[in-house]
Amino acid sequence: MPQLIRVSILTIFILICVGQILGLGRIPLTGGYVTQNLDKATFGEIKKFFQVANVAVTRMNEVKTNFGRNNKQGLQLKALTQVKTQVVAGVNYDLEFIVDDEGKTRTCKIIVSHLYPWRNGGKWSIKSSSASDECKKYVSNTKKTRPRRSAGLPLLGGKEPLADDDKALLEVAQWAVEYLNRMSNSIYKKVMVKVGKATKQVVNGYRYEFLVTVTPTTCHNNVENAKKTLKECPAADDAKPQECDVLVFHTNGQYKMDTLECRPAAPSPVIGGGDHDYKPHGIIGGGDHDYKPHGMIGGGDHDYKPHGTNGEGGQDHKNYMIGTGHHGHLRRGMLIGGDHDYRPHENSILGQDTHDYVSHKPDEDQAVKNLKEAIMNFGSRFLKSDNDNVHQMTIVDETKPDIPASVDDLCSQYKTEFENFKSKYNRLYSTIEEESQKFKVFCKNMERVKVLQKTEQGSGQYGATVFADLSEEEFRKQYLGLKPTKTFKQWPMAKIPTDPIPDAWDWRDHGAVSPVKNQGSCGSCWAFSTTGNVEGQWAINGPSHQLLSLSEQELVDCDKIDQGCGGGYMYQAYEAIMEIGGLETETDYKYEGKDDKCRFNSSEVQVKLTGAVNISQDENEMAAWLYKNGPISIGINAFAMQFYMGGISHPWKLFCSPDGLDHGVLIVGYGKKGNEPYWIVKNSWGENWGVKGYYLVYRGDGTCGLNKMCSSATVN
Repeated sequence: MPQLIRVSILTIFILICVGQILGLGRIPLTGGYVTQNLDKATFGEIKKFFQVANVAVTRMNEVKTNFGRNNKQGLQLKALTQVKTQVVAGVNYDLEFIVDDEGKTRTCKIIVSHLYPWRNGGKWSIKSSSASDECKKYVSNTKKTRPRRSAGLPLLGGKEPLADDDKALLEVAQWAVEYLNRMSNSIYKKVMVKVGKATKQVVNGYRYEFLVTVTPTTCHNNVENAKKTLKECPAADDAKPQECDVLVFHTNGQYKMDTLECRPAAPSPVIGGGDHDYKPHGIIGGGDHDYKPHGMIGGGDHDYKPHGTNGEGGQDHKNYMIGTGHHGHLRRGMLIGGDHDYRPHENSILGQDTHDYVSHKPDEDQAVKNLKEAIMNFGSRFLKSDNDNVHQMTIVDETKPDIPASVDDLCSQYKTEFENFKSKYNRLYSTIEEESQKFKVFCKNMERVKVLQKTEQGSGQYGATVFADLSEEEFRKQYLGLKPTKTFKQWPMAKIPTDPIPDAWDWRDHGAVSPVKNQGSCGSCWAFSTTGNVEGQWAINGPSHQLLSLSEQELVDCDKIDQGCGGGYMYQAYEAIMEIGGLETETDYKYEGKDDKCRFNSSEVQVKLTGAVNISQDENEMAAWLYKNGPISIGINAFAMQFYMGGISHPWKLFCSPDGLDHGVLIVGYGKKGNEPYWIVKNSWGENWGVKGYYLVYRGDGTCGLNKMCSSATVN
């Protein structure tokens, strides 16, 4: 009983933390939209709503400015006037907000959808909510490209868009800029200004494509200045920014440049004029920018226009600004800006401190308390001024992140383990800096392993696998591809046998499972799951009852329904095999791990299909079908697989959502150890992963959604 109480308390605590991080606060009613009271909303909620509004403004500016390629000025978010929310597979936000469109005020009515936020940050989209929306011309109505015959379904191994502030994207972009500097003959260093138009693809690693803007600086191009940003290295007075198209692979913890093509950047005047936002000019905590009256360097009203016209401030902001009306005339307006003094102003606040989230009046203590609760243990500094026209800032409170004083304090215990990891998996990092960074990631992952192990409901064992120096986000991007979906090819439902079945069954012991394979740097997990299923069907139900190793490369090259290394679906691949005319063997059509011209030879066909079936989500019925008919192709959420070492994995649903399917694999058997029933799952990451390439996962409660997408081919 005490153990149950502890688990319950921990569950409640984690749920509260997740809710706070998402900024949801109150739980909306099921189904319809709920109007949010902005007067009573917490700071965390207000901050979240403005972040969502900025997503909409950013997307609209991409349309208006053609991704910065024309000279048009972007929309500026002025105020948020109405928010409605709806809980779906994520949250829909029905927003009404005011923007400045090159001096003209517009009221935008936009629905922002944030789907699957639990998985890798989720997926964002926007649309106009009204025919009278004054901003609808800036909302793209271009439909997303969808795979044929699978409308609305994301691809296993396919490309996915990345947010511009995605952490892994910023890391790979920074690496690309340093690569550019190493290749450059200039004595002056280039630094990153912004990154965008990014996609990632899961192969045997990550495949990143993005557009990065760089600018020359006053810093010398040497090792001492490596990884410095515009904060440390101001742009040169005559700087001519460049735009670079970049393609980078990230495999086994190392980056590899594939394509780097640069050209002069399109003119893009910055707010404030000149190079104002490319040079540091004093911020909160440094310089004198926010300690003296706010004329920008060279004159003007830097902090009152054009990014915050009429000087909207934070909660109950009652002071008046110099030379113009009431500073708080719009309720709860904020100075919206991202990295306010280093780059164009879109996302954050002055100096990235909490100046405009903290009330400037007597209720400040409560405001500070509210903000502390919202940010939990991440750390922040709280500032105030009695005269908002002259920002003589004083620190009213300060919290520190809940981390050790140095990385060494946290990670020293893992130094030996990291050395063993490098030796076991032949890790050779290109620089000392890269090895140091990877050690930090390894250290954090070992802390995650502790949590996984502590909350493990079964006998699963987690530790330093081959993926232990990849962040969770990196792992998902490199090795996973399937996304949640509820729409399937309308194959008939399989008939479930009613005869008794044994307590355990393993098709490996009955000649129906080929050796574990490795998909390599190709988003072809769908093809491996498909061939594994067909191999089993042919060995069990085919005329020769022969186990063959069939060709995944044939599917990659010749399946025109799916997209080769760009991704696909098992239940579509069955149809493609029938259209092609059958499958050749691995020997006749060898695996290359890349898209190639179809070389199908009908005279080499060894296996033909008659159709396919979808299989019940009831795990007892799944076991009955598997025992009678053979291995089952499935989709699964691979959250726990990154650090899986052995045992029967049974993570909490909170960590491994059954709706977050992101990988295609093959169930080949089932069993029970003590009180733990389990499935035997064949993976396609080689024999050095898991239990000789296999994953044992709890059977009976839909762990990690393994029962959500079950199918099989049929043969004569």
